[in-house]
Amino acid sequence: DGKLYKGDKLERELTQEEKDIVEQYEKLVQRQLDEYYAKLIAGESDPYVRPAPPKLCN
Repeated sequence: DGKLYKGDKLERELTQEEKDIVEQYEKLVQRQLDEYYAKLIAGESDPYVRPAPPKLCN
């Protein structure tokens, strides 16, 4: 929702740049999960191996 919370207290609003970074990360996670489930359904992946989340920085 574009807000940064600490516990249940609002700290500040996210900047547009931060919102863009969050959106890019969400797309990466969704794409990775889509690929994982596609491989799982095709029988090309081990169901007990959970994919690691994408890294935010290098």
